[in-house]
Amino acid sequence: ETQQVWEFLVVASDKSATHPMSSNVSVTVTFSDVNDNAPVFLVDNNASVSVREDVSVPHTLFTVTTTDADITSPLFTGVSYTISKISAAPFTLFSSANNNMDIVDPANYPFELQPCAVDTCVSTSGDDVDVVVSTSLNFESITQYYIEIVASDQRDSTLSSSMTLIVNVTNMNDITPTHTNTEPSPLPSGSIVFDVSEDASLNTLVGRFTFEDLDAGTNGLSANITNGNKGSAFSTLVSQGNDSSLYFVSILTAQP
Repeated sequence: ETQQVWEFLVVASDKSATHPMSSNVSVTVTFSDVNDNAPVFLVDNNASVSVREDVSVPHTLFTVTTTDADITSPLFTGVSYTISKISAAPFTLFSSANNNMDIVDPANYPFELQPCAVDTCVSTSGDDVDVVVSTSLNFESITQYYIEIVASDQRDSTLSSSMTLIVNVTNMNDITPTHTNTEPSPLPSGSIVFDVSEDASLNTLVGRFTFEDLDAGTNGLSANITNGNKGSAFSTLVSQGNDSSLYFVSILTAQP
């Protein structure tokens, strides 16, 4: 791959001490190329990218590029790419006891490889591929993906190499809070009625609602009384449950 032809001169001399004689022969040695090199990635292993969970699909995420030392021979050019596995945890954390716990089912891969777009190609060999987000992502389900990509010589698949691409999913406020419970319980008719004494002291608990917000860990939750609170007689207090997605909205007396 570095030098295909060698040219040198072979000189043969006798050992006469008084009148040495010699002759020479010009030699040319040509090496026949052998397909003996695996593709080499031109991007860092464990390269990391971030993407919003609400990104429109399909979305080009990353361009993978390789080189092959055998590219000098037209007989041995060509690289094939595959996604060998996708995990929600670093591959190095797997053990024989749990090596399948975090592996994503290939049928549910949210990523695929596509020939690189004209504006993303790096090499001139046409062997670049784009990692594309092909289906919707959900931060609340998986926050990080580890994608193992294998590059194989098209003439000899045993000549291969791999790299890991780490995809960090960015949380977005894309889930509406859901009312899950009321204390005291609603009437059989479904109406919500709270009773409070007219002489209740300040900040007396009147009733409490429970809301679930799967975005709560990042975006939090607030609550306000928007209608009918004449004279601002009541206020709200928001507290978080043991589960970071649960919030309690308490209705309190604001005036004694």
